[in-house]
Amino acid sequence: MTDILLIITILCFVKNLFTASLLPSFWQKLLIGLICFAVVWFLEPYAIQINKFYAENVLLKYDNILNINLFTTVDLLLTFTFCHLIVKKQQYKKLQLYEKILLFLPFLSFLPIVFYWQIQTFFLFWGQSFLKLTFLFSVFIFLLITGISSGISKIITTRTIFLEIIGILSLFLFVFSVCCMVLHPTSVIIYNTTNYINFREFIFSFLTLLLGFVVGFLSQKIKKYIKKYQ
Repeated sequence: MTDILLIITILCFVKNLFTASLLPSFWQKLLIGLICFAVVWFLEPYAIQINKFYAENVLLKYDNILNINLFTTVDLLLTFTFCHLIVKKQQYKKLQLYEKILLFLPFLSFLPIVFYWQIQTFFLFWGQSFLKLTFLFSVFIFLLITGISSGISKIITTRTIFLEIIGILSLFLFVFSVCCMVLHPTSVIIYNTTNYINFREFIFSFLTLLLGFVVGFLSQKIKKYIKKYQ
């Protein structure tokens, strides 16, 4: 579970780097990097109190995995909203106040990811000074967010390519979040039962689904027929 969660955080972080690259101003990217830099220092006293066994026990609880899925779902919704607003801004050149606020909400997911990586850094370099590790990690995160997001925006100048990459990364993020939930040790419970498959209910469900497709297909044909003879 730890490996899958690490992959999820990496995908989410890389996706947000490409998302930040769509911000028009360098100072906006710099501000996001500074916020993450400050959060690392603010959460350092809490990160040193978490031991490895506690972190593993947290991941063994299925409710926490559902919370992770909820986090990724909200992050994906905010990312799609961001992409929609970027396209809208390119077309209409002006956004309302609440839409400008929504542009920065996807980057809030940087904060729990940075905190999780900070804990893993303390586990990886055990025996080292927490203050030294915090300083190096905070500088690394700041340079990573500010530098890479600014560099990507200079290398890739077409917004369509950005949106396609963000869409692909979002798809992989969704798949791994589902795997994280399905492959959890407590996600499958086996019950002893003597009930057999109810073929009548199966056929009824299949015909209901088929009827929905037929109705949708015929409704489109009827609309085209009506428009043709109006």
